[in-house]
Amino acid sequence: MTRLPFISPISSDELEIIRAELPAATAANYLNAGTLGPLPRRTGEVMAEQLRRDVEQRQDPDLWPRLTQLQLAARSALTSLTGVGVEQVALMHTTHEAINVCLWGLELDASGSIVTTDEEHMGVLVPLRHVIARCGVELRIAPWVEGDAAFVESMLRHVDASTRAIVVSHVSWVTGRVAPLRELRDALPDGCRLIVDGAQSAGVFKVDPSDGWDAYTVSGQKWPCGPNGSGGLALIDPEAWLPTFGSGMQVEDYTQPLTSPIVADGRRFESSQEAMAPLAGFANSVGWLVEDVGLWRARAHGQALNARARMHFASFIDETALMGAEHLLCVDVGAGTADSIAVALDAQGISIRNLGPDRIRLSFGCWNTPAEIDAAVAAIGEEIAN
Repeated sequence: MTRLPFISPISSDELEIIRAELPAATAANYLNAGTLGPLPRRTGEVMAEQLRRDVEQRQDPDLWPRLTQLQLAARSALTSLTGVGVEQVALMHTTHEAINVCLWGLELDASGSIVTTDEEHMGVLVPLRHVIARCGVELRIAPWVEGDAAFVESMLRHVDASTRAIVVSHVSWVTGRVAPLRELRDALPDGCRLIVDGAQSAGVFKVDPSDGWDAYTVSGQKWPCGPNGSGGLALIDPEAWLPTFGSGMQVEDYTQPLTSPIVADGRRFESSQEAMAPLAGFANSVGWLVEDVGLWRARAHGQALNARARMHFASFIDETALMGAEHLLCVDVGAGTADSIAVALDAQGISIRNLGPDRIRLSFGCWNTPAEIDAAVAAIGEEIAN
């Protein structure tokens, strides 16, 4: 394979330090953070400590103050990923949950419509299905078209005075393409909410509230390198959304649950969030990622790895079969071959994701080395040739 130059803001020495903190990233050639990010060693340690206390004490006088502190730390982690204040975030277990909060937080009936794209995850589409069935709202699906201006034009063809919200991924999970949020917001009519699925962007992109979104989801278990069951929702104005489901911690005075006002901040959408290990793990992982690695460096490193992979792929795959120029690279590998390629690479210690029968996805993290990219592309090339 041809030797290629590689320029990244993460030096080779820094890369070794990052990799030493991520056991899963050294146990395999790990190119699958779009599904699950590797957990930092220190995150495993703080989670183990929380579980140890649960096993050995379970209930103690510090339980509720400790929970409150862990929740605050996790909310603070969300602010460092989304750029909003702590009062504007809600702790969630998944992006699926956060999308549900947004959709049921809208005032919807049969006179309204919601617009989404043809590249959305089932975590968006299934909640939309329930909203359609229960509220009678019309769902309009716009093609995700290449190019910022063309994308916005495609969306606007489905928007009118009845449109209550746009639901769109910041980064498409099936092509790696990036939605131009600011340009889309500028083109939308007043009163149309912009709900963003940040599952493939939060933890890599520096999320910017000035892009004009109203709601932005965070999947803790993916690019933030947190545990399963962690993440959140950023809301520009929490009080602009209807309450969805209730929990005891949503009232100002829990001794008066029927009369006490609902809190005005993002906590009004939290479903208790009492599992301490995921809270502690999420805050720890995000702190490591933001402070020790740096989001802009992680993103630039992923872009450099993507460019390197593309140059290698160019020797045996047509450029039109390569999608995404950021930290995700999706590759059309031929009819019915994606699953066998993913299985064959797994047997070689290379973790990628198959997306249906014809497409695979490589996720480039701040822990991956140029040599790993070279090895993965070479292995894919061998499988295609065979």
